[in-house]
Parts: sequence; C-alpha cells; structure tokens
Amino acid sequence: MAKKLKSRVLKIRNFKNIGVSLKDNEYQEIYLNGYWNDKIIGNIVILIGENNVGKSNILRAMNIIKVKNIDTNSKSNKELLINSKPNNVQYINSALEIKLMDKEYQYGISFENDNISIINNFPNERINKIIKKIKEDMIKLLDKYISIVKNLEPDNEQNKFKNSFERKIDKLNSINLEELKFEKLKKDYERLEGQIKNFRGFCNNNYKDLEDLQQEEDFLDMEEIQREVEEIQKEFKLGEEMQSNTLMHTKIPSIIYYKRMNLQDNDLTISKEDIDKDNKTNFFTPLFNKIEGVIDDIRTAYYNDKTTVINELKKSLYTRIKETFSKKFNMLSSKVFGKHEYDFKIEFDGEYIKLLIERDNESITLSEQSEGFIWFFEFFFQFYFIYDLQVGDIVLIDEPESHLSIPSIRELRNILKEIAKEKGITFITTTHSPFFVDIDYLDEIKIVKKKKEGYGVEIVNFGDIDTHKEADTLKEIIDAFGLGNLNRDIITNPNNKVIFVEGITDYNYLIAFKKLYEYKNNGENLNLSFLPIAGLGKMHENHNEELENKIKLLSKLNNVVVLTDGDETANKFKELSLSEEKLNVIKLTDIDNNFEEIESLFSESDKENFESIIKNKGLEASSLFKNIILDLDKELDEETINNFNKVLLYLKNEKTL
Repeated sequence: MAKKLKSRVLKIRNFKNIGVSLKDNEYQEIYLNGYWNDKIIGNIVILIGENNVGKSNILRAMNIIKVKNIDTNSKSNKELLINSKPNNVQYINSALEIKLMDKEYQYGISFENDNISIINNFPNERINKIIKKIKEDMIKLLDKYISIVKNLEPDNEQNKFKNSFERKIDKLNSINLEELKFEKLKKDYERLEGQIKNFRGFCNNNYKDLEDLQQEEDFLDMEEIQREVEEIQKEFKLGEEMQSNTLMHTKIPSIIYYKRMNLQDNDLTISKEDIDKDNKTNFFTPLFNKIEGVIDDIRTAYYNDKTTVINELKKSLYTRIKETFSKKFNMLSSKVFGKHEYDFKIEFDGEYIKLLIERDNESITLSEQSEGFIWFFEFFFQFYFIYDLQVGDIVLIDEPESHLSIPSIRELRNILKEIAKEKGITFITTTHSPFFVDIDYLDEIKIVKKKKEGYGVEIVNFGDIDTHKEADTLKEIIDAFGLGNLNRDIITNPNNKVIFVEGITDYNYLIAFKKLYEYKNNGENLNLSFLPIAGLGKMHENHNEELENKIKLLSKLNNVVVLTDGDETANKFKELSLSEEKLNVIKLTDIDNNFEEIESLFSESDKENFESIIKNKGLEASSLFKNIILDLDKELDEETINNFNKVLLYLKNEKTL
C-alpha cells in the first residue's frame, strides 16, 4: 500500500511586518515539517535575514498560539494584540491571524479576532471526492452492463436492474460523513462489479467479438477506499474529542520559547530542606525527578545521619547520574567542545547538597567556563530534564549560536537536527551566522527580506529562490546575511566537488542517497555537494536565449559541473554549452540510457511505495524523504539504491575541467 505524506505549516497574516495584506485569506505560509504515514518527522527551520528585518517576529507570532492561551479570557488575548499589528496606518484595521495547522487535514490552533481556538475544519472535500469517484465509476459500470446485456436479457429485467442502481447512485449526492454506511456502499458497488465479471466470463466464452469488456484491474479497489474512509472517520472523531479538550496533544503541539537560565555557581547548591520543593526554577528539582527514588534516598540518609549511609548514597547517585546525565552530555558536548570527559557528582556538605563538575578528572566551576559552555550546559539541562517534550512539539530559539566558536556553531546545528529527529520535534531558529547553514540541508532555510513593493517582508523558501539573475543559488543566501561579499566556501566545503542540478527534487534525492551511501560504507566521504539551478524549462520559441543566459551565469563560476535530465531541453543545453570551456554538462542518459529524469532511478515498486513523495515534485516531499533516508534503508529496493550509487560514483570520478 502506498504510504501517505502530510505537512504542517504556519500561516501568518498582518502580524507586525509579516503577511501584511488587506485581502481575505492571503497569508504568509511557512512549511515547518512533514508526517510520513502519520509519524511526525522532526525538523529544523532556520530563519535568516539582515539585522532588524523581522526574523524574531515569526518566533513571537508562534509564541502567541500556545494551547495554554486557549483558556485565557478575551481581555488577556487583546493584550497579545498590543503592538502586534502592522505599524502602518493603511493596515490599522486589518485582521490579524496566526494559524498552525496540518495542511491536508486542517487541524491546528488559530489566533483570530482576539480568540485563540482549535482549528477543526474536517475536510468534507475528501469524502466528497471519494463518493464522486465511486459514483462516476458506478455510472460507467452500469452503462457497460447495459451495453453488454441489451441483447441478452429482456428489457424489463434490464430496466429493473438499471432503475435500482440509478436510485442508489442518486442517493450518493446527499451522503455526509456521519451518514456514510460504507459497508452498504461497498456491497452495492461489488454487486455491480460482480455482475460485470459474470457477464464478462459468459461473453468471453460465447461471444468472442466482445473485446471491450471491462477488465478486472479497471475496477476500483474498494478495500483501499474503505481503509481511507475509516481513516477519515477516525480523524473526524479525534477532531470532536479535541474540541472537548481531550487528546489535545495528539494534534496540537506545545510551543516552547527557549530562554536562558543564567545559572550561577550558587545555583548548583541546595539546602536539604529545599529538596522537597517542586520548583522548576530550582536546578535540582527536575534533575532529581528524573532519577527514581532519589529524594526518598536523600531524606533517609539525612535522617540516619550516618557517614556510611551517605557515602553509599553518593556512590549510588554517581552511577545513576552517569546514566541519566553524564553519558548523553559527553556524547553531545564532544561534538561542540572536543573530546573532554565530563563527570557530574553529588556532594553532601553538612546542610547542603552540591553538584560538582569535573572535566578530565579536574574540578571546574561554571563561572570559570566560556559563555558557550554555560549556554550549552543550560540548553542540555533544560531539554533533557525540564521540558517535557512530546512528539510534534515546537521549540523556538533566537540566535542559538551567538556565544559559540565557528566549529561549535556548525556542530550545534547538527545537534539540533539530531534532537529533532530523536524526539520528533521541530526547532525554529533565527541566525546571523552563515556557519549555521549546512550545504546538504539548504531546504531548512527561510530567507526573510523586505518586499520590493509594498509594506512588510516576504519569506522565501530555498526552493523558490530566483536563479534567473544569479545561477548560483548560494548568492541570495549569502546576501541575506547582510555581511558583504562573503566567500561561498563558508557554506560549501572547498574539498567537495560542487554539482549543479536542475531542481530541488534532484538536489534532495541525490543528497539523500549520498547520505545513505556514506552511512552504509562506514562514513566513506563521496566529497560531493549539490546545488539546484531551478530547472531548464520546456522548449519554446525563445528558449535558446534563456538557456544561453543560464550558461553565461554558470560560466562566471569556476569549473562548473551541471547534471541535467536526459530530455530534449537537456540535449539543447549541452549543445549550447560546448562553447564554454569552464562548463561541463552531464546528462543522466550519459550515465545510463534508462535514466531520463531523477525519478526514473527509482524501481517500479518504490515508485508505487513512495508514490506520494515521488509524484509530488516539490521541496516539502523530497526534503522529508531526505530526512528519513537512513530509516528507509531496508524498505528501498536494491535496484533503486544501485541506480543512485551509479550516478553518485560517476560524478565522484568525473574529472573537473
């Protein structure tokens, strides 16, 4: 059965300088993450743009639509509106809307007309499409049946059967979800299908000239349709439960705006009287809550007031803290700060309990550490001990990289990606650092920039970058940081060969299988980077001029390799490029005659299994595929993997000009 793809989006209208419009239902939409067969896939969204362009406004908008704000009174909600509308007299009476929702199923949370509420627009269109499909096929089958039996059955029998089914078909016009008795509808369809099959067999045996009879594979798969209907009905019931605030978290996430704890050395000390206080601002409360029975053990140790009991407890706590805290901290911190071994120990000092920190067997204090280390220590502690993160939750972080060195910035992004995948959550971050950008995951980027016309800003997805003026996709990304003429090597790895590809799907698929190849080959680096050039388009009257312009733009860069499809346009592009010495165009058909386009590298069974992704030639579907590629290793056909490996190894071994 083909697997299903869904997506979650943020829609903003007239919040500060975002989505500014006087038109109804015109929003600034931002893709956040996807669902694969109802499993939420964690993601990171990176907002870039010049200083004061309004990146943080997106975080503020999201921070408003928290579930906890649903129960606040209208006065409190009106306070959220203060200074939130566009600062322009033209839009003083404009409607402010913020929606976080599943794009396909229309579930989510909305801030509109001073009211924060659950969105539960059950998509009746889905049921209507199913009913329409069945109705049209029943009419087709009925016509087929009548055409077959007109000379084989008496007219009265034909009319009786026809009238009976026409009444059933007419009833389909008024069916809604609650009235839909699918079993009966299924039986009606299958009865008509059975009649056709019976007459097909009869006529094939007796009337060899009737070659236009409906074949079995032309019938609707009612079992598949039934599963879809049951899924819709389940979603509808869940929506009703959500309206009554039950099962809220299944579809409506918690939104957390990450804030620093600003820990000091004395925060790592607590009196024995305070350990029972349930205070989340207290460092020890969430830590001890994660270690089962520890508070009772400490209470017992102090009650007995025996050195041997306390020493035994110290040993026990060291082991338990090592399992719950130290191991994970060392695994993540080593990526940012190098391979140091950190130990965390509980010390009992008279009336006080202290957390001691050792690095490579030497005692350290927080106050002696860099801002970057303290930031990371707080970040780690909050994410693993304070926040009760659930699948689907969203975490907002403003400039997380500001206290880190350049190598640490790169690793922090990788850590956020790792946590997002591990916990199924989405990070939305702002950044001023180009070092926070990964060449293999440029689809994470949303460029926030001032509109050329009108008031406010626009948010540009990586896949929507205009390459008609600059073939180099990185140019607009680099310019968005507003830092002058940055070297593109800051984002690209200078040791990698950069391959330009036609579109965002080519970019995502090739990187996905590059990641899979490197994973399966023990980290062997293919040293390949990819960048899209927004396609070559379809052949038309002035197309040669457009292709020549793209060749001219690409030729400004050094030693350019372009991988194209194997179609007529690609042939023309390669022919026109021959005059440019610095441009090497490779068609997929140069690698294998069967490779017409990137989708042709998938086996037939994978095309069916991943139909909802492969047929959706856009950023959202292919990005999700890239993010789950390592989980799909055993599901993908060897034929598909071998086809992509063939392309990757060809590109790796192709000499640059």
